[in-house]
Amino acid sequence: MDDGVATRVIETVRKHAPDVTPDDITTRASSGDKFVSVRINLMAQGPVQLKQMYDDLMTDAAVRMVI
Repeated sequence: MDDGVATRVIETVRKHAPDVTPDDITTRASSGDKFVSVRINLMAQGPVQLKQMYDDLMTDAAVRMVI
């Protein structure tokens, strides 16, 4: 599992939602350790915030999907 990717994802999300706490974050490696899932629960402030967060996350070449 690449902890660097998870760390970058968390830092990017916190840039847009600084109130995210460690309790809001869950990471899980895939069965083959090829991918890592980062789940972050947050209350979005609106569509502009979500769009900016999505755009920033997708600039990372290691990020494959944002849901």
